[in-house]
Amino acid sequence: MFTLQSFKPMMHVIASFCTCFILNVTSAQDKENEAKKETIGYLNQKTKEIIGFNKLAVSQKVFLNKRTITDGHLKQTNSGVEIFVVYTTPTYSMYTYNSFNPKHIVSITNSSAESLAPDSPVGTLEIKLVGKTAIFNNNGDSSNVQKVILNFLQADPGNEGRIVKALLRLRDLFKTEDAMFED
Repeated sequence: MFTLQSFKPMMHVIASFCTCFILNVTSAQDKENEAKKETIGYLNQKTKEIIGFNKLAVSQKVFLNKRTITDGHLKQTNSGVEIFVVYTTPTYSMYTYNSFNPKHIVSITNSSAESLAPDSPVGTLEIKLVGKTAIFNNNGDSSNVQKVILNFLQADPGNEGRIVKALLRLRDLFKTEDAMFED
């Protein structure tokens, strides 16, 4: 016959195991949160490094305009990340916000050749998402979109690859966060 006393040593083992398991899960979550914070910090730095540079827009090889990037950031929000940019020309200023969850990233392509002059120091990465899961805000007008633009300093030869790698890492970190709660 088993008594409560005979289970006491086993209860200590089970309690120790549960404590270790909880500490390991918490430690893993802390590491993921730290990695997410580092990656967002890196992408924010890359967003800020283009402040003061000109983005030279073209259409069918005809020069359209020169917009100077005068402010910008990439930061974490409750629903994912937000990319903010202020463009200034001699006649107007405009701002854009793109808000999206990185786990929805499907692909990232360099779209500079389609819309920018070859000598534009600022390039554009087009981030394609699952469906219209991003919110695009241009001077107060909002819409849901499937593609988000991230400007980058294309004059730095390795910049594009590093930024794409950081965005894909961020996607994986956000996906891992959700995977903990799936069946």
